[in-house]
Amino acid sequence: MRDRNYPEVGFRVDVDLEEKSTDILVSESLRSSYFTGCPGLPAPESADYAISGLLDLVVATSSGEQERVLAHATRISAAYLEVRPVHPEQRFRSGMSGAPLVINGTPVALLQSVSEEGRLAVARRLDNLPGSALSLLSRSASWGAAVPAARQPYDESQLPDTIRTLVREARRTRERVESVAQAARLTRDRAAETRRKAELVGGFNSARDGYANLRFDDGARYSGEVLVEGSTLRRFGYGVFEASGPDSGNVYYCEHGRNGLCQRYGVWDFGRNDNAGFLVQWEGAFDSKGNVGGDGVATLRNSDKIYQRRDRDANGALVARPGVWALGDGRRFEGVLASIFVEGVLWDKDGQVICVGFWKADKPSGSTPDAVRTQAAGLPGCRKE
Repeated sequence: MRDRNYPEVGFRVDVDLEEKSTDILVSESLRSSYFTGCPGLPAPESADYAISGLLDLVVATSSGEQERVLAHATRISAAYLEVRPVHPEQRFRSGMSGAPLVINGTPVALLQSVSEEGRLAVARRLDNLPGSALSLLSRSASWGAAVPAARQPYDESQLPDTIRTLVREARRTRERVESVAQAARLTRDRAAETRRKAELVGGFNSARDGYANLRFDDGARYSGEVLVEGSTLRRFGYGVFEASGPDSGNVYYCEHGRNGLCQRYGVWDFGRNDNAGFLVQWEGAFDSKGNVGGDGVATLRNSDKIYQRRDRDANGALVARPGVWALGDGRRFEGVLASIFVEGVLWDKDGQVICVGFWKADKPSGSTPDAVRTQAAGLPGCRKE
């Protein structure tokens, strides 16, 4: 007889090698408390019911390492769960029979049978075993996997390989663009200081010591360093430009080139105008036309922050790039972004997986970040249909 004890989660596995049987002894505390402690799963006596709770399947490989499959239950009965892998590239295998299905470190079921194609499996619920023990399996090797502790926040090891690669690239992108954003903030501080020096000159459209306050015919204003060409004063160097007209309310803190446009890095505060859209601030790089372009951090009006390289194609649409979208409510998307999520993982505010995979047409549903934030939370797997 060989025993495997899991006292921290309330059950023990007795494996009889001669009889080729496995007994699972479940504590009363696990029976009575688990399903009340896991929102989204009904009580043991419930009838068949569709749910979307995420489960973690853990099984030992021949090399002694742990293999994980992120799964969700599609149906539940008093005794069984029907489960499917979240990501299309993952499969259940027959050798996984007997492996525990876990939520936040607590085993809830044991994998019992697997479909031929590996996309569907049936698992026996641990909270509702008849009597003190039930012989479930004729194999003992599958009990080589230890039950894991609750996942660390934002644990990438549970993700499918393709998604994990995207997440790592997204995190490298965040580190890079945060450095650019810091350079942009330093530029903003210098531009603001230059504006204060220009304001000491007083008046409009007259320069002193290379500083001036300019007022344009359309109502726009600039205070900062200028280039004097005869009787003409041009924006050139560090300063602050306040736009007017359709861009009214936009304020640019940057270093201006000879063309009078922002160059390199800076901060662009957006006013409430039709051209601003969801944006409230950009901290990062400017393109050759003085627009948002390149690495940086975009802040939206709902307090979301997007860490990404922002480039546009010939039609003006954002090019899909790796990045991180930190939602204002504490959730976080890591993966490929365009104007909204494309492919990756959405984490809850505690760093646990909400859903993994694709968004159809850049979104699971809806057409704005607010709609996506509302809709995505209930999706165990975010998949194109």
